[in-house]
Amino acid sequence: KFRSHKSVGHMGAVYGHTSSFVFLPALKLGVVLLSNEDIATGPLRKLTNEALSLLVEAKTGEKPPEPPKPVLEAFGCSICFWMSLK
Repeated sequence: KFRSHKSVGHMGAVYGHTSSFVFLPALKLGVVLLSNEDIATGPLRKLTNEALSLLVEAKTGEKPPEPPKPVLEAFGCSICFWMSLK
């Protein structure tokens, strides 16, 4: 799933290459990303999701969900405050 949409996809890496493919059949949208780096699965996954998010928003107007707050911020703490105590 991508948000509430059914998705079909695959991601893989082999000897210097990483690829990612995600397709949303109901919206007829898809993203294919290729990389010349075999350790790029995390960044490639983020890029794939960001690209898909922009395509979904452009086609349907559906805004992406609000990103979660950092753990420290959720508890009312501040990284600057924590760093000043060191």
